[in-house]
Amino acid sequence: MASKKIAVVVCFIIALVKTSFAQTPEFLNNLQQYGAAIQQEKVYLHLDKPHYLTGDDIWLKGYVTIGVQNQLSALSKILYVDLIDPANKVVSNIKLLILNGTAIGDIHLADTLQQGTYHLRAYTNWMRNLPEETFFNKAFTIGRVQLDPAIIKSTFGYNDVSKLLKASVKVIAGNGLQLGKIPVQYELAFADKTAASGSAVTDVNGDISIQFSNSKNQDLKTAVLNLKMVVNGSPFQKYLAINVKPLENRISFMPEGGDMVAGSQSRVAFKILQPDGLAGAGNGYITDDSGEKLVEFISGYAGMGSFYMTPQAGKTYKAVITYANGQKQTTALPEALKEGFVLTLLPHLPFNVLLALKVSAGLVKNQKVTILVQRQGTVIYAGQKTISSAESLTKVPLDNFPPGIIQVTLFNENMQPMCERLFFNLNPHATLPLTAGLDNQNYKSRQLVSVNLNAGEATDTMRNGTFSASVVNLAGLPQLKDNETGILPGLLLTPELKGYVERPDHYFEAFDNARMAELDNLILCQGWRRIVWNDVKQGNIPAINYQPEKAFTISGTVTLRNGSPAANVPVSLLATKTFVNIDTVTNAKGRFVFDNLLLGPINRFSVHARDDKHTMVVKIDPPTELNGATPFNSIQYPDDAKYQSYLKTAYARLPDSVKKRMDSYHMLKQVTIKATQSKSKLVPSFSSNRNGPGNADEIFLADEMKYATTLKQFLQGRAMGIKFIDDTPFSTRTDNFTGGDNGPKAMTIILDGMEMNSDGDEPLNWIPVEDVASIEILRTAASSALYSRNNGVIIITTKTGKGALTYPSKSSTAYAPVVITGYQAIREFYTPNYTVASNSSPDHRITVFWKPDIVTDKAGNATFKFYTTDDKGTYQLTIEGITADGRPAHLVKNFVVE
Repeated sequence: MASKKIAVVVCFIIALVKTSFAQTPEFLNNLQQYGAAIQQEKVYLHLDKPHYLTGDDIWLKGYVTIGVQNQLSALSKILYVDLIDPANKVVSNIKLLILNGTAIGDIHLADTLQQGTYHLRAYTNWMRNLPEETFFNKAFTIGRVQLDPAIIKSTFGYNDVSKLLKASVKVIAGNGLQLGKIPVQYELAFADKTAASGSAVTDVNGDISIQFSNSKNQDLKTAVLNLKMVVNGSPFQKYLAINVKPLENRISFMPEGGDMVAGSQSRVAFKILQPDGLAGAGNGYITDDSGEKLVEFISGYAGMGSFYMTPQAGKTYKAVITYANGQKQTTALPEALKEGFVLTLLPHLPFNVLLALKVSAGLVKNQKVTILVQRQGTVIYAGQKTISSAESLTKVPLDNFPPGIIQVTLFNENMQPMCERLFFNLNPHATLPLTAGLDNQNYKSRQLVSVNLNAGEATDTMRNGTFSASVVNLAGLPQLKDNETGILPGLLLTPELKGYVERPDHYFEAFDNARMAELDNLILCQGWRRIVWNDVKQGNIPAINYQPEKAFTISGTVTLRNGSPAANVPVSLLATKTFVNIDTVTNAKGRFVFDNLLLGPINRFSVHARDDKHTMVVKIDPPTELNGATPFNSIQYPDDAKYQSYLKTAYARLPDSVKKRMDSYHMLKQVTIKATQSKSKLVPSFSSNRNGPGNADEIFLADEMKYATTLKQFLQGRAMGIKFIDDTPFSTRTDNFTGGDNGPKAMTIILDGMEMNSDGDEPLNWIPVEDVASIEILRTAASSALYSRNNGVIIITTKTGKGALTYPSKSSTAYAPVVITGYQAIREFYTPNYTVASNSSPDHRITVFWKPDIVTDKAGNATFKFYTTDDKGTYQLTIEGITADGRPAHLVKNFVVE
């Protein structure tokens, strides 16, 4: 594999390190056990395109790797993927089957989603043993092609002393014109619990200022401000995540190895951030306490850089910075230690890294120190040396190092860490080269494109791999500042860094000295350590709170009414529709487990304990997936005129049937819904109603159902315009019962956003009444238009709103119903074939082609074909994947359609 070599002249005598460890075998053994106990799984999602519109589908393929070699994982079999909205709420989640380390799926984006910045989060249950920063996370925009009546601009400020939160909001008309005197209802919630509410009116410029007291000192990261208003006759609602930003630019300093030491030259990294949390720029210099100017510095890529200085004992140092916006600031540098060790990484030689060790004169005592190089607890290199001089060099070979972030730690004779250094290793064999040959350079509309993919080189022993390919028309995407994360940084870099990384792909676009220096600055500023050395020394293995999942599990407890466990009780898992009957017995603690369940999208069970004396209670364990979202720092895309113009163009490209559906929703927002105002306000905000929570022809709430035994029994005779035939509900609208030979159609039942089969499946009999928060009935053509149905819709929202696992809100005597979503069914991306039959329908698809199941043969070859659309422009082909031995691959290639 070709690689660019870095030429470095070294004018030192290199002290090679022997690898004998007579005194530290127990420590190294503990470290190996520590790393083996919690091997790190990583997830990367390849998406079909970088930005989306409401009504789109996100097509995705997940790559799940494990261990230091990034090999495809066989540990976990369930991949969780969450869609998180601008208010940091999970609005959709799916579970994908992981086969041979890969998973395929899609997420449909409802027409009713807010416009803004969304996130995709992906993880396995095993990954939850490490911080959430190790999960896959990608930010992207979702735009509304049916423009909102208003655009909301907001800023937040917080006073730590008075505990006052101030929200400054500006309301602008969707067409960009100024709005004034708009009544606004607002609600501030922490973790979905209302903390304050009220109303106000904007001034003539559309501005409003709202102040809240946070006397309980609640976490602002969980806060959301909900705004409701009517703009030009159209109801409008907006959720705003509370993002309190500092008022000024700021800079942080990170000495290499952890600390500066008096009398020893040290490298100091720095990072400049703007008030919005993104990279800033600036320059400055360092002065000592006498005012002497010592060294100058200037920021480089992503606001980062580094400089060398030699601090002196008894002196303090300050940095004087001038930011790009003209702001000036003086800040203190970290205080230098009086004596200690400084570990400096020198520029790479081919297949080698040089470690410079500097020691204070008072610590040079011919003592032995240990240099340990490891990755995720796996020892890569270990050596001992004697400290006989104040400076020395150690050469560590890199040719057998795995790609990724590697940690170097210097230990004293008692195996206490003295300093550490992280660095990124990208050896010549870390990535797999890809080429894609096209049969033409330029194409016409609806022309067949043939692609010949070749992976690897003739000298590679492993060229088999699994790949995914997407083709998009760049002319149909917004021209925004993307934060692209390809598979190389997605697996090798970002899962092992803390904080937000801007454009991680930048570090892999070229492998030269300048790019490696930028990457090293990033590691110095944002690297994190997962190993607690004192635990390793004591032989403590990290706690494993989350086990790898091979299949789905339903578990729980059986207790007596007094709460004591019921041991050795037979328990049965029943599913009458699929004739499943599985038996087990509770253990001494009253626990039972039904494991190794391979489940499809929707599954309904009941758990029964044998209880002849009616003295037992069955309780089901809660679901394993994450319940909430962690707020993310990322690019906030503007609702400016350019973006609005893009949305108008996107709307014009839509098929007429889609426009009709979206226009009917826009009209519906302007009609008066017949439900009472008081009830509509009490419908949970996480209702999946596409018209908006509470916008329905009829509403029923939990308090009204408390004496019902089943939802069918509750609705029968109470809900207007619904007729039950056996156990199936039908709308009594005339057009539903005069549908010709096909007869009437059953009403559509939606449970937490998931469509149920109401014909013969009797969901209104088995959905637990006590678990339901609200029922919304859509009967009219206007209210059900977004569902493209004339047979009516019943929308059921549970108290959890998760749509994943629902349980009774209280324990059930010897019986508990369970609804669990299993693996998502794999859908096939539609690819037209224009040679088979003529198709007069316009083709304006932005995602032209998506194929997630490409496999190369032993020679690294694979082929695929697709047709261009009706639209001209530059098309972009992106191919990503990985070989069986863990070499990721990434290729982007453009071609023109005239």
